[in-house]
Amino acid sequence: GGGGGGGGGAPPEADPDLIDPALTKGLQSYSMHHGGVMEVLSIDDDPVNQVVIEDLLVPEGYVVTRAMDGDEALALLQGRAYLPDIVMLDSQMPGKQGFQVCAELRACYPEWLPIVMVSANTDEDNVLKGFKAGSNDFVKKPFSRAEVLARVQTQLKLRDMWLKEVQGNKEKSSLLQMIPQQVIERLQKGDEAALFTDEHKAVTILTCQFCGLTELSTMVSNTDLVLVVNDLLAAFDNLRTKHDVYKVENIGEGYMLVSGFDAQSAEDHPKRILHIALDMLEAAELVRLPNEALRLRVRIGVHCGPAYAAVIGVKHPSYTFFGATVNVSSRLESKGFPGCIHASLAVRDALKGEVEWLEYRDQYIKDCGMTTTFIAKAGNWQQAMSERDVVRADRTDGGASPIFPQATRSGNMQLAYRTVLHASVTASTGDTSIAPLLNIPTPGTIKDMERSAAAAAAAA
Repeated sequence: GGGGGGGGGAPPEADPDLIDPALTKGLQSYSMHHGGVMEVLSIDDDPVNQVVIEDLLVPEGYVVTRAMDGDEALALLQGRAYLPDIVMLDSQMPGKQGFQVCAELRACYPEWLPIVMVSANTDEDNVLKGFKAGSNDFVKKPFSRAEVLARVQTQLKLRDMWLKEVQGNKEKSSLLQMIPQQVIERLQKGDEAALFTDEHKAVTILTCQFCGLTELSTMVSNTDLVLVVNDLLAAFDNLRTKHDVYKVENIGEGYMLVSGFDAQSAEDHPKRILHIALDMLEAAELVRLPNEALRLRVRIGVHCGPAYAAVIGVKHPSYTFFGATVNVSSRLESKGFPGCIHASLAVRDALKGEVEWLEYRDQYIKDCGMTTTFIAKAGNWQQAMSERDVVRADRTDGGASPIFPQATRSGNMQLAYRTVLHASVTASTGDTSIAPLLNIPTPGTIKDMERSAAAAAAAA
């Protein structure tokens, strides 16, 4: 081969950022390794034709590498970590024909590698045979300098255009992981409002948290734990694609999904979130730590309602949701039980026919007030329900607190909590009028509740 100076028909300059190894089976071009200088691999059994190709291309700044037959060319490529920028291949050679070599090149190497067939026979059947084998163009012998240069430069430009398009699609695909399609389209149309807050009247938010990672890290190696968590996150991402829901964020031990803000999910967003939540519980059950006795569990909280969203960030933008619905979903997760789906009344009402819901407990949730929450009959629901009313007595002898004897003996944790709260507020302020504001029963109401609880305990 050889190299030489430039001329008026200099080859197009290679873009060092253009060829992504992920798009090219891990291979890059000669020009990527040699400062943008283009390499032409000339495969021809005739030394005279090789000299002619070199005389045409080397003065224009190309490097020409010779291979005298197809096997030599394939062996050369297999021994390198990069490909030529373009191949010129004689169609008629002894032994392995050029058409067969072309088909093998196309089978082994990426589509972006241009192959130009060279032949004295350019009738229609021969040309079609070359195209079917995978060639990009045809050049007729004897060579015309202007034609050879034009066809080589055209194929290199087409290669770069193809790579830019593929790279653009890849970048768009990556962007779609951060920003929904309809928001991208609005931004592309110059809709500056897409940069500001969107108000969504009804969405369903899922918040998921890994349970006990800190404790698990003391029992298994960090490497094993990271691998298991990564496998589970990858499974979650696949499920997100399956159910077509949007991942808001994945920070630390948390994972948030939302549905309902686009036309595709406007009618069935609670169902989409429920089904992915069920699949997430199942996926978590399938992962195994080296110590089989240990399990990696997740808590899931789900709430539906209005929410706001906006594109946040410049270098790594994301379409972030905020508002009371997001907060309630997060608190349902934190107040939930490992291996369970903990949902609000709104979710239960929207999904009555999709899964059996079990009343979990009445509790105070900020941005929601006192409310009844529910556990889906899935995952670790039996343990959650068996432990929901466990009362941990303050006294070491295991006896009930004298402030609410009937409440604790009946197992009514909510009554016990309210009774103690009322006593605490009254003792600290001397003002019983605060109780109604905090949804705390008055002493008279407490007596009625205790009587009801005692009757219920006796009946049981």
